[in-house]
Amino acid sequence: MKVYGFNELDVARGELRAVEADNADLHFEEEFKCSLDWEYLSRRFSAAKSALLERMKIEGSDPELIDAVKGFKASFISVE
Repeated sequence: MKVYGFNELDVARGELRAVEADNADLHFEEEFKCSLDWEYLSRRFSAAKSALLERMKIEGSDPELIDAVKGFKASFISVE
């Protein structure tokens, strides 16, 4: 299963990440998130995208970058 997330640097860049995870990884979600060095992790692309946009707005990111992130689709994100 794909999971999506981001870290502090990704917020500045307007990037989302994706990795494949199995049930064992997700059973210990906080530990898995820490092992990836992510601040946020979600099984749903839409939730991760919304959280990234919210953080970008809070941190005062460039409006053009925010608009670009709004246009993201799950298929744009390569799996690490």
